Amino acid sequence: MSAPDAYTRVRAFLADAEVRPEFAARAMARIEAQTQELGTSFLWGSLSALVAECAQEAEDLAAWSALIATRIEHDGGEPFATRRARALLTAATQRAGEADTMLCELRRLIERAA
Repeated sequence: MSAPDAYTRVRAFLADAEVRPEFAARAMARIEAQTQELGTSFLWGSLSALVAECAQEAEDLAAWSALIATRIEHDGGEPFATRRARALLTAATQRAGEADTMLCELRRLIERAA
């Protein structure tokens, strides 16, 4: 399967996931920006390694959110904006935790199927 064919399936997955169109477009742009390096290797590489990489990205989201929250608190500023920023970062971190839980389940499913 060529990269354009594989990427058609990637676009279809993003559409089926019902994420915001602009978010799906940014995700697709990240993939397309790495076409030279990535190509269709994701189709032939280790599925476990892909899932592990995805889980690390969820950890990165939580880590960066914590760092940003700390920086915002350190910088001070308008109290309402600081509380709102913390709430948004908390929600992002919680979603990252949920993603990690789902990816752990996916990892177990893949291991059972192997």
